[in-house]
Amino acid sequence: MAESNPHGRNRPRPIRINWAVKGYHVFHIRPPVHLALDVIPEPQNRYDPHAMGVFIPNNPNLLAPEVQHLAGRQVGRVPANLCRCLSLLQNGGFLARPIKVEFLGEVAQSTMPPVHARFTRGARGQLDRGGGGAELQATYELALENRRFRQAMAIFEANLTRADLERFAV
Repeated sequence: MAESNPHGRNRPRPIRINWAVKGYHVFHIRPPVHLALDVIPEPQNRYDPHAMGVFIPNNPNLLAPEVQHLAGRQVGRVPANLCRCLSLLQNGGFLARPIKVEFLGEVAQSTMPPVHARFTRGARGQLDRGGGGAELQATYELALENRRFRQAMAIFEANLTRADLERFAV
């Protein structure tokens, strides 16, 4: 049976994920609030083949004059489990348009997990365990191909914890 879509049969299905951009403690760049930031794969990342960076758009015309010097600069990275999902979706043709991230204006110390935890890679297919450090509170915006929506959601369910899935606004 066909799944109903209030947005139309062939129109993309929007997904908003309330999460964070990791690495503020490394990059020290606070982007303009509510600017659509770019998510770009980092295939040369030696720690994670799915790594994705978050960048200020490389178009100074989109930026206010006082922040045009930040055009193209990296502000952080997508959290490990989420970047695995986004990479699989992007490489599998599930996305109708590029992923965007909106900085919500708050820089906070990570509390999930507790601040003294460090990032460690999952072993033998286990999920990664997030680490501490300062992060930018953000919303990820995706537009999934309607015809592949259920498959895309299965990718998220296979790679994220239940607590992480609660960050989604479909």
